[in-house]
Amino acid sequence: MTLVPPMPKRRNIVVISHMYPRCNRGNYGTFVHEQVRALRDAAPDATISVISPVQYAPAVLARRSAKWRQYRETEESRVDFEDVKVWFPRFLSAPRKMLRSIAVWSCYRAITKSPEMVDAIERSDVVIAHTALFDGRLARRIARRFGKDYWVYIHGEDVFQNTFGYRNVARRRSISATLGSAEGIVTVSAFMKAAIDRAYGTSGKSYVNHNGVDPARFNGSPRVAGMGLRIISASFLIPRKAHRYVLEALADLKHEGLDFEYRIAGDGAERQGLEALSARLGLDDRVTFSGRYQLEGFPEMLEAHDLFVLPSWDEAFGVVYVEAMAMGLPVIAAYDAGAPDIVTEGVDGFLVPPRDRAAVADAIRSYAQLSDADKAEMSTNAIEKAHQFTWDDNAQNLLRIIERAGGDIG
Repeated sequence: MTLVPPMPKRRNIVVISHMYPRCNRGNYGTFVHEQVRALRDAAPDATISVISPVQYAPAVLARRSAKWRQYRETEESRVDFEDVKVWFPRFLSAPRKMLRSIAVWSCYRAITKSPEMVDAIERSDVVIAHTALFDGRLARRIARRFGKDYWVYIHGEDVFQNTFGYRNVARRRSISATLGSAEGIVTVSAFMKAAIDRAYGTSGKSYVNHNGVDPARFNGSPRVAGMGLRIISASFLIPRKAHRYVLEALADLKHEGLDFEYRIAGDGAERQGLEALSARLGLDDRVTFSGRYQLEGFPEMLEAHDLFVLPSWDEAFGVVYVEAMAMGLPVIAAYDAGAPDIVTEGVDGFLVPPRDRAAVADAIRSYAQLSDADKAEMSTNAIEKAHQFTWDDNAQNLLRIIERAGGDIG
């Protein structure tokens, strides 16, 4: 991430993100929350506002589904960081992402009927949308109505699910139109920039701005593993996070006599299957499923381990990699997407092919066989690397990118 010239003194920003954390969504979307906090700190004289669309949930659906009950119980608005107003406008949406155009129109209507949200938009200098397909389409409609520039943040879904992984020409056309009329596009890794540029011809107005870590919260010290190797993964328990391959690799290493403990932090649809796999592999005495975790206690959880392993594929960036490294843990990640922007092979971690149990086993074995001095050096390197990715740098660089591309804001 290359920092560009100084910022103007004032900016008013509206952030649109359906991923912004809600009172009942745990850790989901904390990266947007952290960026908003850092934007506020980077531009203290500016007004930062957030619009986070939420599906309207009728009582009948809320009674039958925990997911729809969560939508219904979401707060209407709140204030974050003392003065950042956050609204959660409701919109109509059919299950399974059907009728997306109606959803965008419905959300637009809810926003434009709110004097508070309209006032925030009218006073804004720029609108920043996180994701193209919903938030970006909404920002495009709002920008046309109020004569504002808008920027689109590309994380993962717009590429992996809606561009290359989904056979729907209409979705790709919608993304193309949204990106085409945006003032600029920000991606979270070099891989994502290349993918978007290749698919939509955006190379003239796309930029890389890595996600970050809060060094005040994630502030580890270099250390050396003890007699046994303590390994941790932390993520949603879904197939692409690759826990299955880690378990299979550890089963091989157990047969070789490696002494280790493995914690899987997180919850999700694959948990029951992973617990059954762990039992079949004879790992019940080595593996702990600790369930959903809170961000507040996550640094301490990481600090109790030596090595972070999450060789997931289609990982746009991987904030959790930087968080682990900031606590002194070298990282084993897959090299197929954003991780190479973070992990340097053999220096602060290891990069492996996706879906390759043997490669995961080789990487864990390589770390275990290092001398104490080499482990301490790798831990130190991980911390130093993590310090290159902070949310403060992310926010300042985002403002500088916008200034460089479109002139002074405010």
